[in-house]
Amino acid sequence: MLIESQILHYSNLIVAFGPSSLFVGLYILTRPQLFVVSLASAALYLLSFATAAIIRLTVFPLQSNFLFLSVITVVSQEGFRLIYLKYYFLSRLRFAVINVNKVLYPLHDLPSSVAAGVAWGIANAIMIYGDV
Repeated sequence: MLIESQILHYSNLIVAFGPSSLFVGLYILTRPQLFVVSLASAALYLLSFATAAIIRLTVFPLQSNFLFLSVITVVSQEGFRLIYLKYYFLSRLRFAVINVNKVLYPLHDLPSSVAAGVAWGIANAIMIYGDV
């Protein structure tokens, strides 16, 4: 019975994380600019999660009120997403100035935004479902 449950567990992981893992392995990791974009996106998600946790622990009335906790978490995530977008656009402009080959390393295309979204989603899934 234990082997069947392990097989079921790993098959669920493959179904859930298979497409994003394939995209990360075959497309993001082979392009350095997409790797940096996804790494920055995941790092800022983790910072937003940590900021919300610190606010929850330091403000005593928020520890028992889950409505304000969810509002603080959403505001923190959206604030860090705006910070990410601001620095992404600044770095894209600076990278365009020093870029030797603009066709090889574009940062204003669909894969760049998908890489950022996939990294944000993978960091979210790990933080929420990682201990299950």
